[in-house]
Amino acid sequence: MGIDRTGLLTILSTVASHYGRFQGVHLCELGNQRITKGALTVLTEWGYSPDLHDLLSILQGLSTTPSPTIAPGKKIFERLGFIHTSLDINGRDGAVEVDLSRPLNTSLRVLGMCDVVTNFGTTEHVGESDYVEADVDLLDIWSSQYEAFRNLHRLARRDGLIINMVPAAGCWPRHGAVEYEPRFFEALANATGYEIMNLSLHRPSYYWTTDETSFFWDLLQKLLARESLQLPASVDPEDMFIMPHMNKAQQGNILSVFRPSSAFIDKSTFLRLPGLHQKSKEPRVQNCLTRASG
Repeated sequence: MGIDRTGLLTILSTVASHYGRFQGVHLCELGNQRITKGALTVLTEWGYSPDLHDLLSILQGLSTTPSPTIAPGKKIFERLGFIHTSLDINGRDGAVEVDLSRPLNTSLRVLGMCDVVTNFGTTEHVGESDYVEADVDLLDIWSSQYEAFRNLHRLARRDGLIINMVPAAGCWPRHGAVEYEPRFFEALANATGYEIMNLSLHRPSYYWTTDETSFFWDLLQKLLARESLQLPASVDPEDMFIMPHMNKAQQGNILSVFRPSSAFIDKSTFLRLPGLHQKSKEPRVQNCLTRASG
């Protein structure tokens, strides 16, 4: 899961409020995240100037994915002034190749040094073996979850921020190894002594308004003209096929923003926290956020 409009706005506004700047703030992402098309106008409002490659990346993906990406988070955050690190077992987009289901090696220089640590659609995959089957060792899944959240904690400075946006329980069928209820993050914060700065439910925000659609096409034409290029005749903004999204009732995320404390809980305490479940393969209710908020 990439970073959508709500996610990006949360990161930028929270950092601006907490630190008063982006320049020199060290941001570490779990996963080599990419910023999705819904965040385009947020980026421009916060001082990022999309280039031609960004817009062509969106254009290329419009017919193949419901939420094409603009660019890797590394490119965007570094241009905004952040010091950026990402950790991902795939090692792509400049990510440090690590297994988040295991304790991070103490030689990793960013441990305890990050002003902001983000988890956008990553931890639900930690411990995943394709799609979770009935014969998977649940202890391994829970142990992997413990290490992932402990790693989040170990990366952050004591006066830093931890920002999570992950699928809510009952949402996003056939996606990930586990699913979360809001009470899991509330219990995690209470057990660790985290200050809860935000805990809320959101639908993904990847849709464009008519004005945002016009902004994209106008900016694309402008950047193409600057390079003495033009769109092929086959690309008609009035007749573009755009991949439809899945049933919106099945989509929902939990957002949490924490200010961490000095110590993390032990594994036995973590495993007793409520609201963390093995992923259900099918949606259990018509509107997943109704269930998640109950």
